[in-house]
Amino acid sequence: MLERFKKSTIHDKHGRPYSVIASDLDSKDFKRFNIEHRGHRVGYVNYHIEGDDVLYVDDFHIYDKAMRPPWFFIDLFIWNLGSFPPERFRVSNYQKRGLGTAMIKFLASYAKSESVKRIEGEVKPHDLKDNPDLPDWYRRRGFNVLMGGEKTPWVARISLTV
Repeated sequence: MLERFKKSTIHDKHGRPYSVIASDLDSKDFKRFNIEHRGHRVGYVNYHIEGDDVLYVDDFHIYDKAMRPPWFFIDLFIWNLGSFPPERFRVSNYQKRGLGTAMIKFLASYAKSESVKRIEGEVKPHDLKDNPDLPDWYRRRGFNVLMGGEKTPWVARISLTV
């Protein structure tokens, strides 16, 4: 893996920075990019390289419930009260902030640096449970989307030429 991709920065649609940190998942084949905001993981992409020309996305997730990083002034307020705030004040939804789109652009840049020609993956039935618009989301980002049939274990196969 190239050194410049070990720790990178992406930005959401409002310009907020997020760290992308490479991890090897204790495997020479399967790798992960963690997406972090102020030191807390808010998403990840698991992937592997197939052959010499395909970056295959095994799992791509932006959390809808992640612990929000503490703010200094809120911490002082909490310490003065002597208790933690309720969960609804500590948990944030990181979806619909443009992180997925930013991560796709990051993966395309990474794939080019590794001389990979395509990014591929599958949308599984459990992926549609929380996001029924997922095949269209990939299509709007330039992916070719092949819908599966009733007897396939996937709902759609996605492919992007980089």
